[in-house]
Amino acid sequence: MASARIKPIAVTSAKRDPAFPDVPTARELAPNYHARALIELAELPYIMSRPFVAPPGVPEDRAKALQAAFMAVHKDPEYLADAAKIRVELSPVSGDVVMQAIDKIANAPPDLLDYLRKLHASDAKGG
Repeated sequence: MASARIKPIAVTSAKRDPAFPDVPTARELAPNYHARALIELAELPYIMSRPFVAPPGVPEDRAKALQAAFMAVHKDPEYLADAAKIRVELSPVSGDVVMQAIDKIANAPPDLLDYLRKLHASDAKGG
């Protein structure tokens, strides 16, 4: 899958990408705990990049049924074949994983959040 003209040096993911098994994750390249924690925090929003949500007040049993159906469809062979045919990459994330990510962001150390905000602000200014 990798082109001879392009050589990825790292992937931003908790796990190595199967398409690039020899390419380390950014977490693996982090020189220390603080850097690794910052990378993990920066990656969390990508877990929730395309969320499916329901309106407030949905009864818990219906919410659980919707979550189960969402995850089940991503195991359906016909659905997977259709996605492959139109070259859509699927990466479903369960509601529990999304909630864990939100919790990690909400409870992240303030110094890491401040540093990440500064990086985003600097990036937005083009520097």
